[in-house]
Amino acid sequence: MVPPGRSFCRWFAVVVITWLAVGVVPMTAQQGTGTASQNVPQVRAPQPLTMYGVPAAADLRTLQADVVFLGVPYDLGHNSLPGARLGPAAIRAASAIGGPSRADGFYDRETGEPFMKGVRLVDAGDVVIPTANVSQSLANVTSAIASIIARGAMPVIFGGDHSITFAVLRGFEASERKIHVIHLDSHQDFAPTVDQSTGQSIIQHGTTCAMRSNCRGSVA
Repeated sequence: MVPPGRSFCRWFAVVVITWLAVGVVPMTAQQGTGTASQNVPQVRAPQPLTMYGVPAAADLRTLQADVVFLGVPYDLGHNSLPGARLGPAAIRAASAIGGPSRADGFYDRETGEPFMKGVRLVDAGDVVIPTANVSQSLANVTSAIASIIARGAMPVIFGGDHSITFAVLRGFEASERKIHVIHLDSHQDFAPTVDQSTGQSIIQHGTTCAMRSNCRGSVA
């Protein structure tokens, strides 16, 4: 408890002086005596945040790459847990810990050797997700995947809730490629795809495997 009256004034003065001493001394120690550190601002210029620091792809129509990272900030397909739309940004931020890729690939800490040498990787950014528009959002995902496939590249998609799986698979239809799906989940995701009371389609995180049967081509 702080005493009233003059005692409070003396106490306040001691606190302020102590705070100044504690705050100024470390700053003085950090400044040093050399002129270089005083004249050169010690800042980092902001850099575009891409997956592992790979180049950004400005236009999918003119894509020149082997592998394309694509974010889908979407969580309209989950019925109880929002927030998966923040996934792409968080994953990109986490990838920065590994550092940017080098010209000769990525450095493997265990072997001391680079891997993926010569593989052209780019980050295409995020699919545009119109607010509260399920059909257009998933159509945008499909369109982006189809564009990447048409340019002969392999898409690496990160969301987002896993209702986007159907939209991603749909992007492979025009290529007529045979693809395989490895589904790792605690559920089979074969929930009904049609609402019995309204007749409307249900596209959400529990129907992705059931919706897969609607894709043309070979999806195993």
